[in-house]
Order: sequence, then structure tokens, then C-alpha cells
Amino acid sequence: MPYPVIRTYRTGLYIALVATAAAIAQAQTPQITVTGLPAEPLIGETFCSTVSFTNGAAITGYGPYLISTVDAGVSRISIDFVDIEPVLESIGTFDSSGALIDPISGTTINGNEGGTALDALYPIGAVEQGTPPLDIEFCGVVDVGTEPNVPLDVAFIPGFEFGDTATGDNGAILGSSFTSTVTPRLARVTKTNSAPENERPPGPSHEFTYRYVFNISDGVTLDDVVLEDMLPPEVQWTGAPITVNAPLGAGCNTASLPTFPRHRVAR
Repeated sequence: MPYPVIRTYRTGLYIALVATAAAIAQAQTPQITVTGLPAEPLIGETFCSTVSFTNGAAITGYGPYLISTVDAGVSRISIDFVDIEPVLESIGTFDSSGALIDPISGTTINGNEGGTALDALYPIGAVEQGTPPLDIEFCGVVDVGTEPNVPLDVAFIPGFEFGDTATGDNGAILGSSFTSTVTPRLARVTKTNSAPENERPPGPSHEFTYRYVFNISDGVTLDDVVLEDMLPPEVQWTGAPITVNAPLGAGCNTASLPTFPRHRVAR
């Protein structure tokens, strides 16, 4: 007789444990998708991205919030949600240990020394599965003086402050983190041409122009900038004047003209 009793108890306990584990696993699904984060922002200028928050579980999540961390060199963080700024709470600045405690979840947040972390609390009570994404705009500025060409970490972690109950009985829940980098640049050069659809029939009757735009970072001064380009052998310079429009520059000019038949342009 004792054996059937023990088997029934163990089976019931096993089922209860499985059910509890499944419920917890389902609840732990705050999710984010990050779009528009620029790979190479200019130093001294603002960059922005969109963070879309959803609930991937059938269980309602309460108190959505977002942890963000950035390396030293990124500052003036702003976060907007449908023109309403969420409540922002600073977690702190990372020291040499590279660890901070999120005050909401009690979880250790990792980052690089000198970087900062903050919590952004959405002005939304709960999020259900299938609810349209909660889009926030995250913006920051790459500080003037930041070393160029060195990647800086940017990370986000979604969470539910009150977990799977409105009163937070079971504690906060965090989802998977999103980690990426932005690489500060001093300047950016773009090259375009006037040929329709970038196509042009051969011959002197079908002229087109090249245009170069040299975008220099705000708050940065560059000296002795040289823009040099080699025209392909299939393209012939017509001899038309080459113009330089740089109202904020000093001493900008055309240093040399293309030569024939190798068409080298230096500015």
C-alpha cells in the first residue's frame, strides 16, 4: 500500500513542478527589437534609434521598463515615448569592476568602466501578447574629444518591473539583452553623380557631373584635408571648371586638374 501512495505523491509533485516551471518560462519574455542604430555616428552630433518593446508570452507583463547602458563618450541620453518622456532613473556609472546593480530587478548589469546605465520606465501599466510594439526613441551624443574609430558599446535590456502580477509578488522579470556598437567618425564623404539611374550612353554628348560632400563632425576642426579621386579609364573629363563650395572652410581649392588619359583629380 505505501508504494502507490508514494508514486501518486511524486507524480503530483512532478506535475506541479513542471507546471510552475512552464509558467515562469512563459512569463520571462519581455522582448525588444532595435532599428536605426547608426554604425558610424559623427563626433559631436546626435544619433538616434528606435527600440520596440513587446511581450512574447501569453501571460501579461506588468510595469514595462528598459535598461540602457552606454560606454564613456556617449552622453546627453534622451528617451521619448509618443512625445512623452518616460521616467528616467540613473543606475550609476561603472567603475573598474564593470558591474552595477539594477535597483528594480536586483540584477547585476555589466558595462565598461566610465560608462553609464539607466532605467526608463514606460508610462504603461501592462503589456499583453499581441499588443502593438511600444516604440521609444533613444538618442545620444558622441562627445567632442572622444577617440575616433574606436567602437563604443550600446546595450538594452527589456524588463517587467512587477513581473507577471500587478503587485509584483514574484519579482521583476528581465528579457534578453541587445548589444551593439557605434564607431565615432570625424567626417563622412559621399559621392554622387547626375547620371539618371547611374546610367549614361557613351559619347561627348552625354555629359554628367560628380558631386562630393564632405561632412565634418560638429565641434571638430580638420587641417590639411585632401580629397583625391581617380576617374575610371572609361570616363573622360570634359574640361569644365571644378568648383569647391566650402563657406566654413579656409583655403579650400582645387590643387590639380585631371590629366589625360589618366584622369586623376586631387582636391
